[in-house]
Amino acid sequence: MLESEARQAAEMLRKEAKVPQGAPLTKAVKRYIEIAKQAPDGKWLARDFLAWVVHFSEDAAFWEVVLDDATGKLLRTDRSR
Repeated sequence: MLESEARQAAEMLRKEAKVPQGAPLTKAVKRYIEIAKQAPDGKWLARDFLAWVVHFSEDAAFWEVVLDDATGKLLRTDRSR
């Protein structure tokens, strides 16, 4: 996925990621991230993803929309407090 495609995908997923319409997209960075999930047997499994972290900001608040580079799927959204 190219940076322009990551930006476009993040804009399309804005509502699902709960990013306000007025918050402008400020940057997109490709990096490796780790996502952990609990398996049905109670063990924790971690998986590494090559992902695009797309940053939106408005005033002092920010949202980071994390997209899987291979599929464009929304992996998570991190936001400031």
